[in-house]
Amino acid sequence: MALLVVVGAVVMWAISSRLERMAIETERMAMEMTVTNLRTGLRWREVNRQLSGQRYDVFLTNPVELIESAPPNYSGMVAGADIAAVAPGNWYFDRGIRQLCYRPRAIAQVEMKGQAICFALRRVAEGDVVLVTTTPYRWK
Repeated sequence: MALLVVVGAVVMWAISSRLERMAIETERMAMEMTVTNLRTGLRWREVNRQLSGQRYDVFLTNPVELIESAPPNYSGMVAGADIAAVAPGNWYFDRGIRQLCYRPRAIAQVEMKGQAICFALRRVAEGDVVLVTTTPYRWK
């Protein structure tokens, strides 16, 4: 009977560990897919901007305002001091640093400085506007 309890506990631990890893991987993939979607939306916006001759100040612009629809987990604009009010797993635009940021749920599984992974719009040499990572990070 004791052996059955031990085997059951080991199986439950293995299942729990696997489910946790899957949740972390799902979060990573969702975050990276959102970044890809933002970059694609920005490319389309850039093509339209160039065709119409329109200009905007990339350093003052929230990337979410340049795409058709915000990510479903976008919390809006916040001031730097209010970051704690943004739930983990959500995107927000930090007005203080003018960057779009993501607060990971599995923060212990991300090597980074601070509590969020941030991105900013930059104009590259060709004149195009791109979304660049400003917080070096690596998912474990």
